[in-house]
Amino acid sequence: MKLFSKCIKMDPYDGRAWLATAKMYERAKNYNAAREWLDKGLMHSPSNPFLLQSLGVLQERTGDLVAARETYLKATKIDPEHAPSWVSLGKLEERQKRQERARECYRSATVGDERNYYAWQCWGVLEARLGNVDEARRLFQICSSVNSQNAAVWQAWGVMESRLRNFDTAVACFKRGLEVSPRNTFVLQAWAVLEWKRDDLVRANDLFERAITIRPSDGGVYQAYAMLLRDRKLYSSARAMLKRGTEACRSHVALWQAWALMEAELGNVKQAREIFQQGIWDSGGSEKAHMIWQAWGLLEAKCGDMALARRYLRQA
Repeated sequence: MKLFSKCIKMDPYDGRAWLATAKMYERAKNYNAAREWLDKGLMHSPSNPFLLQSLGVLQERTGDLVAARETYLKATKIDPEHAPSWVSLGKLEERQKRQERARECYRSATVGDERNYYAWQCWGVLEARLGNVDEARRLFQICSSVNSQNAAVWQAWGVMESRLRNFDTAVACFKRGLEVSPRNTFVLQAWAVLEWKRDDLVRANDLFERAITIRPSDGGVYQAYAMLLRDRKLYSSARAMLKRGTEACRSHVALWQAWALMEAELGNVKQAREIFQQGIWDSGGSEKAHMIWQAWGLLEAKCGDMALARRYLRQA
């Protein structure tokens, strides 16, 4: 912090120190302080697209989507070649179901900076989600050419091919991703899901366990594995995996929610309530805790206790 302050005193018109300080506060979830530092930076350097893009991200994170969109647009008008602003705007447009606008944003990002591999990746993921497979492959190929060390594009490409049941092609993508990033748990998890689809449960288990060994506190891996077990009606195994996950990552809201919902589906309402309650306690005031309150409220509504349901839904 002292070093950043020193940099600002040396040159308050250089946005980098303002940005770094704001990012530090944002990582600590002190959004008000982050906003103050960004505003101060923009007072000295109002045409800095990096500061504007960061402000837009902060506004989006705190729920002010209208302001975020305006900020991103301002950044792109100031610097039409600033790819990060175009990408952030594109992701916001996707979030609001404006797919064509998102596509144009990603296209503008790649025009502004054809070496921005993340822009190519986001565009490819969009086309894959919309079912434009050939276009997605073209974009993933460009992305991998720009940066062959980007494991995320190999994972995204592999997931698309897996959904199309092009399993051999998907495995080739996952292997390529692990070549460049051997400890990438997202790639391992995606590959495990593929092997599960192919009924190679031994291989799937090995891949999931490998991911857990690498990142034992990654709640998403436990959840993905547990949901696959649940879908096969292997409820005891799914329950054991969810329990293991919540013990390893007690603040992972989605794990608690998934476990409680499974118990509710099985008719174990008392146990579901206990799990919801434990999830609330252990989430430590997480901004995602509303997921538990909402699911719990819907359960109580289903059970006929509308007063309690309304109380919990208000918490959400």
